[in-house]
Amino acid sequence: MDQLDEISYLSEKGYDFLEQGNFLAAKTYFMDAYTIVIKINELSDPDQRIKLEEVANSLITLAQEAHTLNFREVKKTHLFPPLKSNGSEAENSAIIKQKRGRKRGIALNVYFAKSLETKKELIWKPADLMNGIVTITGGSGSGKTQSIKLLVSELISNKIPCIVLDLHGDIDLPIDTISLDYLGRQTLNPFELTSKSEIDGGPIPHINRLMTQFSYAISDRFSATQKSWLRSLLKFCYYSFGINQNDPTTWNRKPPNFEYFLKLIKYPDEKIRISENQEYIRVLDSITQSTRVAVENRMIPILEHPAFSGTNPVELEKLFEKPHRILLKPLNTIDLQFLAADTLMRQIFAYLKSKGHVDVDAGENKFRLFMIIDEVKILTGYRGNINDPYHILNRFATEARKFGLGLILASQILGHFGRDIRSNSATKLILKTMDLDESKRCARELKININKLNAIKNPGEGFIITSKNKQAEHIQIYKYETPKDRVILEKEKKEDELIKFVLSNKKSLIEKTN
Repeated sequence: MDQLDEISYLSEKGYDFLEQGNFLAAKTYFMDAYTIVIKINELSDPDQRIKLEEVANSLITLAQEAHTLNFREVKKTHLFPPLKSNGSEAENSAIIKQKRGRKRGIALNVYFAKSLETKKELIWKPADLMNGIVTITGGSGSGKTQSIKLLVSELISNKIPCIVLDLHGDIDLPIDTISLDYLGRQTLNPFELTSKSEIDGGPIPHINRLMTQFSYAISDRFSATQKSWLRSLLKFCYYSFGINQNDPTTWNRKPPNFEYFLKLIKYPDEKIRISENQEYIRVLDSITQSTRVAVENRMIPILEHPAFSGTNPVELEKLFEKPHRILLKPLNTIDLQFLAADTLMRQIFAYLKSKGHVDVDAGENKFRLFMIIDEVKILTGYRGNINDPYHILNRFATEARKFGLGLILASQILGHFGRDIRSNSATKLILKTMDLDESKRCARELKININKLNAIKNPGEGFIITSKNKQAEHIQIYKYETPKDRVILEKEKKEDELIKFVLSNKKSLIEKTN
């Protein structure tokens, strides 16, 4: 076997061990191949050196990926077939520059942490767990955002669709971003019917959901009279667009939006008196001016925002095609952020249901979408009863997973997760807590001594428990590296390896070149 054939053999063996998960062996084979390339390169002519340097760079990159257990299912191709000794420069250059394509993984294996007890690497493999629900709890600076970035980056690498609801703008990943801002470039329409089933669909059930949304989103609560007036206006909105509860064939018509609803609140006489519907006319006559003004004052801050009134709605189908980040930070207030998050999640739930149940034995293919929320308090913090089974997060936990949804949820306190979320979460990660009281709650959740939680010092350090391993394990989560960080890190590691090799083989190389 000549040296070029040996390089090809060693690199192929390295690939085999990578696929088997034997990273140490993979690193050894790649480094052996790399060493041979360096030796040949020192003795070869200038034209051959250029090609061999590319091979060396590829090998050292693979070795470092194996060393850090950060291999992301690089598609196995014949990157290093034997170079043709009598081949043209163009032929051999094409062989060396052959691209390594990435494939959708048969299995999603995320090497995300190291056990501080056993020193072993920990793998998050949602297909092997009860479900794809992850809860992350930790105080400010505990490493929640880094943990989310690490998990989401792996979903992206495996081409699994995901939607990140980014409250603070911290989840800055290389994915498409939809910003719900005052420019109204992308919009959500809470009036869009989320169910068109004859069992629970149509405008009336949706109006009930809208009333709940408004009561949660608006801090200043409505009186009984104001609620009655608001409900009547909502009914008239759909009625004026030809959408009737008793006629399911009308449910697919274009719905009203906040812009129209705002005009209706401001000028109800003009809109309703031209109607032939006597019910609304009677309601209008019974409402006092003070009630109208009170409802208008409460609703205007929401209804005037362009994110809910524009003509360029977020297309759900496209959200399922590739990863997206929904930036909620420009909405400024938690009321608006809640309304946007709740609206989008209900629309996603409806879309998933329309696709039917997933095959529970389909491995990673049972996940149509992962939804990531970096602060669940926008949905649960002081927003009604968090244990309400009809709360959208609880419905996600108990129902949406049957339709292919995975969830990654983060919050500063455990109490922001309702009972349904906590009982259905297959992966619970608890980092450094914000205070002693929170430590007590988290220790009970993990069934560990509180002193273990209080001893946590480092960002990313914490305890994990899964549906497969029900005993809490002390871990250190790997730091998420941006693409730029990885390029710099790989360059530094390559330089270190080259220096070490040259120093250790300097004498023998000089002898051979002489």
